[in-house]
Amino acid sequence: MTGTLLFKYLPVFVVLLLDISSANEAVKMAEGIQKTMEKPWNIYGKSLQVTTSMGIAMAPSEGASTFSMLKNADIALYEAKEDGRNSIKLRG
Repeated sequence: MTGTLLFKYLPVFVVLLLDISSANEAVKMAEGIQKTMEKPWNIYGKSLQVTTSMGIAMAPSEGASTFSMLKNADIALYEAKEDGRNSIKLRG
């Protein structure tokens, strides 16, 4: 199955990926983003640790609206946040 993938991050990050072939591929992509984000950030001489919770919405083959994709990504994000820091949840 080849489709469209939408990641939503709070407060402002949304990543739209086309031609994602499986939910497993989507989760691997999200895990790669998490690994990059968890590296210490040195800002003004201070080291900051960042964690990420992500909601992933997979579009069906046809008929997904922008609104439904954002809504599903948002629901998945809140489910991930309920699980604690550095969680990923998938809908769709």
